[in-house]
Amino acid sequence: MIKPVLLIKAYFSKSLYCWDLAGLARECPISRTRFSNQFRHLSGWTVMQYLTWWRMPLAWAELAKGLSVYATAEKVGYLSETAFSRAFKKAFGVSAGQVKRNGDLIRKEREKIKAANLLELAA
Repeated sequence: MIKPVLLIKAYFSKSLYCWDLAGLARECPISRTRFSNQFRHLSGWTVMQYLTWWRMPLAWAELAKGLSVYATAEKVGYLSETAFSRAFKKAFGVSAGQVKRNGDLIRKEREKIKAANLLELAA
C-alpha cells in the first residue's frame, strides 16, 4: 500500500504541469498500475480525475487574468487545446473563451446563484 506521505511527496515534488500517471508512480517508486489502483483505493478518484479537479481552478484563474486558451491549456499540462477546452466546459459549464473574456463577471454570477441556492435550502 502506498503510504500517504509518499503520495504527498509525489504531489508536490514536481511541478503540477509535469504530472502524469507514470511520473507520479516513479516518485513513489512503484508501477503505474499499482500506483493507479492504490490511489483510487485511498482517494476514491482516478489519478486523471484528481488532476483535472486540481488543474481546472488554476486554468480559470489564468484565463480570467487574460491568458489565451492555448497558453492556459499548455500551462496546466494539456497537450491539446481541444482536449483542454472540452474538459474545461465539462467542469464549469462555460467555455474557456467565455471565461477569458468575462472571467470575473462569470465567477461572481455563479457565486450569486450558489448563494441563492444555499438560502433556499436553509429556508
